[in-house]
Amino acid sequence: MLTVEDIEKIITVADKKGYTDVLLKQQGQFELHVKKGEIVAPKKQEQVDKKPAAPEENQADKHERALSEDTLMTITAPMLGTFYRSSGPDEAPFVDIGDHVQESSTVCIIEAMKLMNEVSAGCSGEVVEIFVDNGELVEYGQPLLKIKK
Repeated sequence: MLTVEDIEKIITVADKKGYTDVLLKQQGQFELHVKKGEIVAPKKQEQVDKKPAAPEENQADKHERALSEDTLMTITAPMLGTFYRSSGPDEAPFVDIGDHVQESSTVCIIEAMKLMNEVSAGCSGEVVEIFVDNGELVEYGQPLLKIKK
């Protein structure tokens, strides 16, 4: 399996050679398509599982789910990189469970190719869940935090 460092080296070489489009595939593992100036969502190749049909939801379940969708927002990773809860190893985390955040509040940093990218809350509310550990590699679209609006 390729490491983040391997991917960074491949992209650096491609950039030096003047390539504007790079597609990395590892059979059965992942697919990463990078175009100069943008990062396209990595796709994890999964086998399709045939699952039995889900039981029908009753009206109470549908109402409860609709309420939770209206009041909870999941912040997802905008890119592939390393997740950090604080700006430095000796610094306090940007947010903890129970903290109140504003729409523009920084909730974490994702390091990608030696660049630190701040991720903002996107809504006002209370942090109710943190899905990722500090220093963990995250993929595009992976849930990071959940905020109760």
